[in-house]
Amino acid sequence: MTDTRLSDRKIRKELEEALLQRDTLIINIDNGYFRPDGSLADRQKVKAYLFREQARTSSCSKRCKAIRRCLAPKADNTGQMSLKDFGIG
Repeated sequence: MTDTRLSDRKIRKELEEALLQRDTLIINIDNGYFRPDGSLADRQKVKAYLFREQARTSSCSKRCKAIRRCLAPKADNTGQMSLKDFGIG
C-alpha cells in the first residue's frame, strides 16, 4: 500500500481485474505480490495459492449453506405471525 498509495481493497480489485480480464496472474504469497515466471519454485507457490483460495471458497460455501438453512422456513413455521407476537391472546 505504501508503494502504490492504493488501499488494500483497491489493490485486490486491480489484481482480480488483471486475472479475469487480461489473464495476468499476480499472486499474494510470502508477504508480497509477484507475477510467477513459470519456474518450478513459482509453480509450487501458485499451487499453494490455489489451494488456499479453494479452501476459502469451500469455507465460504459451507457458511452460505448454513445461512440459507437459517433463512428457510421450518416445517412448523408457516411464516405467519401469531397474535401472541403482538401481545394479544
